[in-house]
Amino acid sequence: MRAPRLGGVIFGSADYAASVHCGLGWDALHYARSALINAATAANIPAIDAPTWELDDPGILRRDAERAKELGFYGKGCVHPRHVPVINDIFTPTVEEIAEARAIVAAADASGGTVTTVDGQMRGTPFFTAARAFLAEADGTS
Repeated sequence: MRAPRLGGVIFGSADYAASVHCGLGWDALHYARSALINAATAANIPAIDAPTWELDDPGILRRDAERAKELGFYGKGCVHPRHVPVINDIFTPTVEEIAEARAIVAAADASGGTVTTVDGQMRGTPFFTAARAFLAEADGTS
């Protein structure tokens, strides 16, 4: 599936929760988030997670943003400008993440693309592909 005219999608958690009569908590919306990530990935477009509605607890925002990143979201909407620094902090690749991806790509190159180990963990084609895509995005060449 492709979506050439669509630049990305944003998860409307409040709209979704209202339509299916569920709560706005992470567990209640986990399936919808996962389904959206799968559809967006199949269409080769980025997905942005819904805002965190709690304004005064940066810990909740940080946890939500980390979970969204873990699921595959490219970013997170926000309802107040003070959320921007936390969101940027979570979704900006860290020096450690970039170093790990570079180590995986180097191991892939050294192994001729066959299964190998990096820091005591098995790595193969899916990891090589993900690391190269991550680096292309982090370097701004994707």
